[in-house]
Amino acid sequence: MAQKKVCAFVSGPAGDGDPVEGMQERLYPGKLQFVFDTIKPAETTAFHGNVDLTKLSGFENWVMEKLKAPEGDFRNRNAISTRVKGIAKQLRATLINPHLVRQMNQNSLIRLMFLFLLIILFLSLFSRICHC
Repeated sequence: MAQKKVCAFVSGPAGDGDPVEGMQERLYPGKLQFVFDTIKPAETTAFHGNVDLTKLSGFENWVMEKLKAPEGDFRNRNAISTRVKGIAKQLRATLINPHLVRQMNQNSLIRLMFLFLLIILFLSLFSRICHC
């Protein structure tokens, strides 16, 4: 993955405000540093998460209680969508090489001409066989 352009998204804290600040700008546990060093993401960012105590284990509920984490869905879908669209725009700009698109169009045209010639050849042979 280090050879690919990767963006890392972290499901961050519950509550309001800037999720990166809410995590004290520590977007992942130190034990995962080697993963991020290996992947070398082009960007790492956090979005607010969703805390549904009914879906958590007893231990997770205990941790959330000790952290006094608020319950609820704090995801900002507009912020997530905006960021994903921005990344998609960047990818299109870097992946779509005008020369490659032109080459693809030329290759398509050559294939179409080849198909057309095959059809003419087939019709020519068919008319000779049938004496039409």
